[in-house]
Amino acid sequence: MLTGYQTPASIRRIGARRLETWLRNRKVIRAHQLAEKAVEAADRQHTSLPGEKLAARMVHTLAKEVMDLNQEIDELDKLIEARFRDHYTFEVITSMPDLGVILGAEFLAATGGDMSFFGTPDRLADFGGVAPVPRDSGKISSSLRRPQRYNRRLQRVFYTSAMFSIRYCEESPRFTIASGPRASVTPKRSSPLPVAESTFCGIFCAMDGAINPCLLPLSRLDKHH
Repeated sequence: MLTGYQTPASIRRIGARRLETWLRNRKVIRAHQLAEKAVEAADRQHTSLPGEKLAARMVHTLAKEVMDLNQEIDELDKLIEARFRDHYTFEVITSMPDLGVILGAEFLAATGGDMSFFGTPDRLADFGGVAPVPRDSGKISSSLRRPQRYNRRLQRVFYTSAMFSIRYCEESPRFTIASGPRASVTPKRSSPLPVAESTFCGIFCAMDGAINPCLLPLSRLDKHH
């Protein structure tokens, strides 16, 4: 809307009905509500400042640049998807719950797609920073803490996919409910992870344990060929 109408006076002149049509022609979501709110706000603002026209031109330029950037991001996402589809691990990675094309491509970029480098799901989880690490010293044992050195990009993939999985995947709520009684206990001060984060870690560690055995044979097969 800011690419066409930047001032209250211009919004009042076009009116709610024509503004709604203008927005619909540009495929704006909920154009009716946006047009009504814009006209309602414009009706309450009748004060015109000396620099209003200059500010309107600046807003128009900035809004157009943002739209151009969004278009470039969409085109870049399409290029990433096309390149990712050519990879031999595409079907396996995208078969994981809520690990779509973009997150799958980020997972591939963070790990290199070679699961033989990690060997076990536990090492992959440790590399992604979703598993607590020991902090034993002398007679102190079984002391766990948050990891400090890990791959931030891979952890973001795990966290984001787990959040989407909790909301949209049917299996994730079952896992959360099953682990509810244990997670309801208040953690001690020395606990390495909070309750909510422990539930997240449990979900994407389960994903980690599923994706690693699937990709490991493919990695070995790719090396032989």
